[in-house]
Amino acid sequence: MNKFSLPISCCLTNGGGKFLLALPNTEHVKKELEEISNDISNKLYKKYFGEVSLNLTWQTEDEDETKDIQLTEFGFKIYDFFKHAEKIYDSVE
Repeated sequence: MNKFSLPISCCLTNGGGKFLLALPNTEHVKKELEEISNDISNKLYKKYFGEVSLNLTWQTEDEDETKDIQLTEFGFKIYDFFKHAEKIYDSVE
């Protein structure tokens, strides 16, 4: 989160070997994600000779894909959040 100058609250979930971050949809962030992914992959390969790897994926969602997420006075409805989180986790596996 430090790399993007964002608060820790942008880390929506982190557990079980998976994490979900809410990041701005900018070219700068996409470039940084690619650099981070490549850097970690290279370090893991050099240290573990391909026995350990990190799979990162990121996606953007347009307005049509997120129109069913409703914001309430308490934030996102929890069901909608987990529905979209599961979709993202499935894309990694």
